[in-house]
Amino acid sequence: VELCNYSWQEVQARLILLQREQQMCIHKKELTELDIYHRILRFKNYMVAMVNKSLLPVRLSLPLLGDVIFFSQGLKYNFEMIFFWGPGSLFQNKWNLHPKYKRSGSRLELAQQLSRVVLLVGIANLLLCPFILVWQILYAFFSYTEVIKREPGSLGARRWSLFGRLYLRHFNELDHELQARLSRGYKPATKYMNSFTSPLLTVFTQNLAFFSGSILAVLIALTVYDEDVLTVQHILTAITVLGIVVTVCR
Repeated sequence: VELCNYSWQEVQARLILLQREQQMCIHKKELTELDIYHRILRFKNYMVAMVNKSLLPVRLSLPLLGDVIFFSQGLKYNFEMIFFWGPGSLFQNKWNLHPKYKRSGSRLELAQQLSRVVLLVGIANLLLCPFILVWQILYAFFSYTEVIKREPGSLGARRWSLFGRLYLRHFNELDHELQARLSRGYKPATKYMNSFTSPLLTVFTQNLAFFSGSILAVLIALTVYDEDVLTVQHILTAITVLGIVVTVCR
């Protein structure tokens, strides 16, 4: 029987039973459901805790706009690299902290070391910025092409932000459990967000998204049919701008 045919509760029960018979984990004689959750979700629990304690610098104060949350996929990747698996990270493997981080007398030295790691990662991001920008443009282009091809109706749908998913996540909550809970809250959340929008602005953005998406779909279809279309002057710029307009109108 394939593993995908089992429920998560059945997988847990089999792991606990197998531990009693074969002692897969040498640190404990018997495993509990909580032990399994802790091992799988250790890093994600750290991220949830740092978001809950407002330890991550994701809130920006901008003129006229006030407090804005910026938490992109790239920023999340950098946080995870700094804290969990990159050079100079806090963990020596996938589950154990370095022993030096458990000594309270070394806090100042370790904070300075972490500050240097953050600075080096920032410099590396700055140097790689042109390549990252090109990658982001290509990724957005092909992603929107796939979305328009498979599910054009989902182009203007709302979705939970990365920050929202971490802020609303419980400790020891697996990905499929979080997704099921957020899916149940999608309709009430959409109804709540719609109460803050202007009807006139909504009509305007919907029409703008429709016309921009239509032109974008035609341009993408032409590029798929004949790749020489990309050699036309400003065609790639037009596709990028239209993609940004559709994203903003969402």
